[in-house]
Amino acid sequence: MLFSLSLDGGLDQTVMEQIADSVAELPAGTLPEYQLGWTPEDCVLAKRDALRDAAQETWNSADGTSLGVFSWMCAAETAGSLAKPEGTAEAVRIGDVIGCYWGPPAPDAGGSGIKIQISGSSGTQTMTIADEAQKGTVLWTDPETGITFRISGDLKKDDLLRMAESVAPADGETP
Repeated sequence: MLFSLSLDGGLDQTVMEQIADSVAELPAGTLPEYQLGWTPEDCVLAKRDALRDAAQETWNSADGTSLGVFSWMCAAETAGSLAKPEGTAEAVRIGDVIGCYWGPPAPDAGGSGIKIQISGSSGTQTMTIADEAQKGTVLWTDPETGITFRISGDLKKDDLLRMAESVAPADGETP
């Protein structure tokens, strides 16, 4: 393999050689691929990003009127901690594990979402992008693998918990 290292200013040849000498091959992915076994029927996968030790999916409404209805991610311990919402969490059971649930703030706390209009050949369509003030969040860690999961979205608590309970390794994957 060929690597190139370039930086503008400030580093001399010795430092550049030390950086180049430190390049090492990483072991194959440390995170098994996980999937949701259940999602609300009116949601479709919009985007999946995966790295060696973390993955995230964003789901939109099937009819295209809402973007970012929910997202979920999983991360190995090597990725660091996943963000937690502000406020006090409620302990919830997800299978055999105790996780945390943060509900969205009261309706009078704001968070109406961002409405955008898109004009195209088929006319003008209004889409809503949920903002953080509308989202509930479930967060838990699998004690056997150390993998942390987070589902956040503009959905009912029961739906978030049902999705959390449905998370499983993709076919043929071993956690």
